[in-house]
This record gives sequence, structure tokens and C-alpha cells, in this order.
Amino acid sequence: MLTVGVDLAKDRATTAVCTIHWDADVAVVEAPVLGADDTVVLGAATAPGVDAVALDAPFGWPAAMVAAVSS
Repeated sequence: MLTVGVDLAKDRATTAVCTIHWDADVAVVEAPVLGADDTVVLGAATAPGVDAVALDAPFGWPAAMVAAVSS
């Protein structure tokens, strides 16, 4: 099984993509691609053999929560 992991960020410099090859007894994580732009993310996610894509996306905090923790 092959999984692509994507850590989305506010800007490209801190966005990363990596792949994980799963075997019966072991998972092998390849070195992440840092500074991944849309082309890199899309290419990794649609590469042949990819079984799953995992996304970590910063949606932000609700305004009421920001106000509560900022005061």
C-alpha cells in the first residue's frame, strides 16, 4: 500500500509532501519534499499506485476562540 501525506500550510515554503510504503511488517517513510507547490502536491497525490492521500490542512480557529485565548 502507498500513502501520500500532505502537510498544507499558509505559504508554500512550509508545505510538505511525503510518501509512506506500507508492508506487512514495516512502514517506510521517504524523505519529505519541503516547499511543495500545487504541482508537486497534485503530482504526488495522483501518482500511479497511490492508494490513499492524507491531508493536514490549517482551517484556522473560530473568532470566538481566538478572542478567548487572546485576552
